[in-house]
Amino acid sequence: MAPTVDRRVGLAAAVALVAWCVLCAAVSRDWPQAGGQLFEDARGCTAVLFLTAGLLRLAHWRVDGQAPAGLTGAAFVTLGSAQAVLTFASPVLSSDGRVLASPVFTLATLSAVVVLLLAARSLPAVRAD
Repeated sequence: MAPTVDRRVGLAAAVALVAWCVLCAAVSRDWPQAGGQLFEDARGCTAVLFLTAGLLRLAHWRVDGQAPAGLTGAAFVTLGSAQAVLTFASPVLSSDGRVLASPVFTLATLSAVVVLLLAARSLPAVRAD
């Protein structure tokens, strides 16, 4: 994709994220029970978006053979899978009193994602096919 398209997609995603956060904050102040559900819905939506972005980056890697695209795709798929697991497991974790398990799982996932993204940035732009 052209760099201008990447910037536009990134800007649109940032605006949508800020709008969602404002909506969640406004709703959670007036209706606390609805605010929690909005945050859970947001986690589910981000899981789908990260999985989709990761699969698209992996397809880009498969077509062009550029190794950084493959590592970035793997990072996005890892993050999306972790968000999906947390979406389904968060009611169980909160009911069992294991409140600490969710942040520890998130930090472990984010550390793996950061390692993959840093590896993708440090790779030279060579064809890996």
